[in-house]
Parts: sequence; C-alpha cells; structure tokens
Amino acid sequence: MKRMLPEVLNIVRRYETNNPNELAERIGIDVNYVNLSYFQKMYGMKAAYMKAGPFKSIIISKALSANERNVALAHELGHIFLHHGGYHWMDFHLLSREEKKTKELNANKFAFLLISHTCLRNRPSMIDGIRDEKVLTIEDTTRLLAELSIFDCFAAGQQDTLEDHEWMCKI
Repeated sequence: MKRMLPEVLNIVRRYETNNPNELAERIGIDVNYVNLSYFQKMYGMKAAYMKAGPFKSIIISKALSANERNVALAHELGHIFLHHGGYHWMDFHLLSREEKKTKELNANKFAFLLISHTCLRNRPSMIDGIRDEKVLTIEDTTRLLAELSIFDCFAAGQQDTLEDHEWMCKI
C-alpha cells in the first residue's frame, strides 16, 4: 500500500476536519452508540459500519470510554475510505486471515493518523508541512504523542490555533 499519511491529509483537507464525528457527518454517516456487549464478548466487536441502500451508519459500543469511541469511529472511517466504502460482513468471513489482519492494521493506522493531527490541524500550512516529512518510527511517534498530549487534547475537544506552537510544525 502507498504511504497513508498523504492520503489521510488529503481527506483532512477535503473535508476541512479530522475530527471523526465531524468527518462522519460530512460524508453522510450516522453514528449510533448501542449495547454491543454480546458481539464484543463473542467476536471482540466494538464497532461496525453498516450500509443498507442509502442508509449508512456506524454503530459503536456505548460501553467504551470517550477516547475509545473516537478511536473506534476513526477506525471504521478508515475502512470506509481505504476499502472503498467498507466491506460486507459476509465478505469479511471470506477473507484470509492475512487479508483480515492487513485490513484491520490499515484501519488502525488510518485512525491513528487521523486522530494524531486533531490538536495540530487548524492551519493549512501545517498540513502542507507534514506532507513531505519523514515517516516516524513507532518509538518516535509514541514519544511525541506523550510529549504533546495529543489524545488528552483530542478528548478535551481543544481547537488550538497553533499561533504559539510553531515548533510543532517541525515534527
């Protein structure tokens, strides 16, 4: 698969947000929080994308924390954007173990890239600056997220303008 960061950044630019809730709304997908305890226990399912004709919905377990809900929503959006509208439940059972693993890992990567820019997203010049940067290692990424408190910022819904945080553009 080609590098995912430019693809995620193009989505952020096109829809003018990287907030998973806003993104779902802008592409016409309802998000519903429901009791998925049976499916979570039996299949490990915490969220799912469903499509029936013109009706499109993502369901997410209401038992998840706010941060987990945002990650689950971003993950399902990853399936939609990366797998051209998601895939059918029955198709998922026909995929090989390796194909399932690849699709799930790609959706996780999409979710991470989408959410990690929440607190850094308000200036197009910032997005343009990130596009050509090197790919960070997992260790670099973990360290930077901890230093920048990205998930805390995302969970709080902060919308920094970055006027005082120009150094973040050098990541």
